[in-house]
Amino acid sequence: MSDKFKNLKWDLENACGNAWDHKERSARQLRIIARVREEIEKLDADERDLIEKYWYEGKTMSEIARGKGRPTCKLESFYKQVMRKLKNRLRKFVEMEFKIVSEPEENLCPICSHPCLKEIDDLLVTRRPEETLSRFIRILKHDYGIVIKTPQVILGHLKYHRKEK
Repeated sequence: MSDKFKNLKWDLENACGNAWDHKERSARQLRIIARVREEIEKLDADERDLIEKYWYEGKTMSEIARGKGRPTCKLESFYKQVMRKLKNRLRKFVEMEFKIVSEPEENLCPICSHPCLKEIDDLLVTRRPEETLSRFIRILKHDYGIVIKTPQVILGHLKYHRKEK
């Protein structure tokens, strides 16, 4: 058993008593395992591969990064995104299964948390493909008081947060 699983098991035992001590898995454990596995299966191939190599095969981030020919820091960042995605997908299940009300992560997107979100989204979709985002950064600062230092904030908002109508 990988050290990661041993540590995870210890954390779960602290959170849930000795629910994981039994030789046979309980119905609850099977439900949890099935639901986590179901959400992992919904990930795209790269995300699923990373989770399986790290959690199930017990490889380190360095080993995985070497195998993929990617810098470790990039892979760690990607891992955090994948774990955040899994956490959000499993939030309701955890609340029902463990009777824990979890607070959504603080909204880090300054555009999403603004009261004029719809108006801003309508403005951002007017951007032509060849146009840079500098004009929008100025408008957001001047008209809405949103200080954005890099265009990636806007691109990330458009790609991940904006709901298609």
